[in-house]
Amino acid sequence: YLLDYCPEETRAIQKGIDFLVSQATNENGTYVWQWLKNPPKEEDYHPPDTDDTMRVRLVVEKALRRGFEVPGEFEHFDYKEFLLPLMADDGAICTYIRDSHSGSCPIVNTNILQALTLIGGHDEIRSKIKGYLENVADSASFDPDIFTEQSRYYISPLFPVYVLSKTIAKDPDLFSTE
Repeated sequence: YLLDYCPEETRAIQKGIDFLVSQATNENGTYVWQWLKNPPKEEDYHPPDTDDTMRVRLVVEKALRRGFEVPGEFEHFDYKEFLLPLMADDGAICTYIRDSHSGSCPIVNTNILQALTLIGGHDEIRSKIKGYLENVADSASFDPDIFTEQSRYYISPLFPVYVLSKTIAKDPDLFSTE
């Protein structure tokens, strides 16, 4: 938020960036993030996941573009190398980084799509995720309750809709009917 709407708050922004960097986990030379790196209870532990990583990468990319200090090992990130091994044939990217068979959900893929859209480029990956999301939405077995079930991770159950609307606003042709 501060990066986009309060760029003059440089100390607070740098402190936030430093915190995010401190929460990274090195997975075979790639820095990734997870929901609660050190959770208070064992049942709150989740391994590093793709959408948390992509949302932090979005902040890192914005910070780099605006000249903030980011440790060198976080400056370059190969999105293709990171995401393609986690992508299923239908374009869905699995949730957990350590397990390419961990399954996926539309919310995770919506978050990844938004991050890639705002970062820019990566059209091949975005197109595959878009195809997956379209197939999910068109599926006779689509269960809208998944958004309610997953909403415990978000401030509002409408968060996925907000993310998707921001993604489309940034790239109106992404879901073009043409």
